Amino acid sequence: MSFRSAILDKWPYKLAAVVLSILLWLNVTADQQRQDQPMRTRVEFELSDTTWSIREAPAEVRTVFQGRQGDLIAMVNQPVLRKVIDIVTDSVMEVELRVEDVSFDRSLSVRPTAVVPQRVTLRLEPRVGRRVPVIARAGVRAAEGFVISRTVVQPDSVTLYGPDSVIERLLTVETAPLQLGEIRASTSRQADLVLPQDLVSVHVAPRTVLVSIEVDSLIARRIQVPVHAVGQGAEAVTLDPNRVWVTVTGAASAVESLTAADLVATVQVDVVPAEERTFEVAVQLPAGLSATRAVEPPRVRARRRAGVGDGGGTGGSPARAAPGETGAPPPTAS
Repeated sequence: MSFRSAILDKWPYKLAAVVLSILLWLNVTADQQRQDQPMRTRVEFELSDTTWSIREAPAEVRTVFQGRQGDLIAMVNQPVLRKVIDIVTDSVMEVELRVEDVSFDRSLSVRPTAVVPQRVTLRLEPRVGRRVPVIARAGVRAAEGFVISRTVVQPDSVTLYGPDSVIERLLTVETAPLQLGEIRASTSRQADLVLPQDLVSVHVAPRTVLVSIEVDSLIARRIQVPVHAVGQGAEAVTLDPNRVWVTVTGAASAVESLTAADLVATVQVDVVPAEERTFEVAVQLPAGLSATRAVEPPRVRARRRAGVGDGGGTGGSPARAAPGETGAPPPTAS
């Protein structure tokens, strides 16, 4: 085989090998060259004087790192500059930032050479503390046949510490979301407290709370309840029927103890009707009871009481009605 034939034989493969060799050489050469690269750096300030809090401060600066290209690319974790301020001299201070305060992955062949900017301005305020309630955020639902009776947070309030002008605006603090899904029994979870990300130098104590989700059986109970007329025309009408059945559906622990005296059923009569008409019955449950109610019948008839004159009110003193005719019939047991 001639020299020319040896060169031209399978020349595409040989050309590709030469190109790959050149690219590999360029890559190794570039990797050996040291380069400068600015990187976003998170800034954390710490005050030794706990009577002060930082009101305004930069969240980030840039640190110039020098090193090989491969190592600079490998810096996936953001550097952090931690600055300790031993003495607060004024409510507005200029602070010098140094490369010695920068934390980074030291296993890489890189080093910080400069921080930009070198000086920053901090605004400080007296540190205060205030107690605020905790709101639980729980992604949870009761399984079929059960109901979440209540959610308890312990402690139900925590103390926020920070600048006066910031703390006064915070009315509550929330927990991190708890994704519990579907449950059929009471459960408790420890939850972290979450503060808005834009707050500077605000701390919470304690940092976690215990969230308890209480689950109870879901039951329905039917109770007969007297109906009362209310409004300007209440004393001038009679109701038919003057009792209704209320079906209350809710947690067994709360619904089982209900009696007719615990429920209030009313119809609003502001003008005495000239002829018989129906009014919708409104049922009020005891305060704090989380349940649903259904009324049977949902409407009752109201007619002018005998001897009552025309007008928007009673039209004079009405005749005394027999027990059970007015909006205050004798009580009945459930």
